[in-house]
Amino acid sequence: MRVVGTLSNESYAKRLSSYLKRNGINNSCEMTFDPASGHMSYPLWVHDEDKIDMARVILERFEKNPADS
Repeated sequence: MRVVGTLSNESYAKRLSSYLKRNGINNSCEMTFDPASGHMSYPLWVHDEDKIDMARVILERFEKNPADS
């Protein structure tokens, strides 16, 4: 299990996590708080090592246009 990226928006993180699951990529999204910055972040953990590269590609596309359906 490995973190493939961290998002700063909770709804985007949940949406991406759901999309990955629908595409056969088991994952979990945690909520973390950085007391130094006072901001929340949402690391995305991919459970299967063989799916990490695919998840990173999807994350990169998602980050370019997170509002795209």
